[in-house]
Amino acid sequence: MSSEEGSTQQGIYMENGSGGWLSDSTFVGGMFGAYFGNQQFTSRNLAFYGCKTALQISWDWAWTMQGINIKNCGSGIDVVGEAGGSLGTSKNVRSLTLLYLVIENTPIGIETSLFSTNSTSLLIENAYLNNVPKVVTNNQNAPHATSWQL
Repeated sequence: MSSEEGSTQQGIYMENGSGGWLSDSTFVGGMFGAYFGNQQFTSRNLAFYGCKTALQISWDWAWTMQGINIKNCGSGIDVVGEAGGSLGTSKNVRSLTLLYLVIENTPIGIETSLFSTNSTSLLIENAYLNNVPKVVTNNQNAPHATSWQL
């Protein structure tokens, strides 16, 4: 995909469905490496390089991801309901589990609305972060997290 400023290319656009599996895929450049929305899904061994946003999850009920590698992207994983701004047709992101996550040289690791009402359940286990100034950011300007555990 194009690495040019203003590119609107997307590696995968998945907006509908009920369950499935995606593995062993690499995404280079573009506005979104992958733009996902699905009911129940599992992903493994996905790599993102030089994308504006590596992985956008616009809606889901339950998604498990293992072995996600993100390097040199503008932002890593965007897990906010009604994602994509005026382009968004999404619902809410209910549950996301990230296992064996690597994010390097990316200013924002994960952007979420997990601090708002009806928010995302987010579990991160075994994460390696290098040069990621903002690991998890809240796009809802909430004053505090009701629960956070490291």
